Amino acid sequence: MKRPVLYAITVTLGFSAFAPSAFADDPYHYCHWYASSAVHESNRAREVGSCRHLVWESPGRWTVNFEQHYQWCRSMYGSGQNAAEQDARIEDLRECGGL
Repeated sequence: MKRPVLYAITVTLGFSAFAPSAFADDPYHYCHWYASSAVHESNRAREVGSCRHLVWESPGRWTVNFEQHYQWCRSMYGSGQNAAEQDARIEDLRECGGL
């Protein structure tokens, strides 16, 4: 496995394991984590040729705009949609070989 891929897996899965429990009652920090992770994953989708189709198919999910991810997270905070969206991005990256 190449180092950049291993790094991406470690960072993404590390964020995923840490953030939800650490920030459960703190929407500001949780959504900052969420948006940072989303941008990282969106960049990963662009870097991996077999994942680029994700960006075209769901541009909102795969935007690299931190503020859009952050504001969406704040608007959905507490609904469970943030976790579902995070899980969907991770699963998409796994399926296309980005993780």
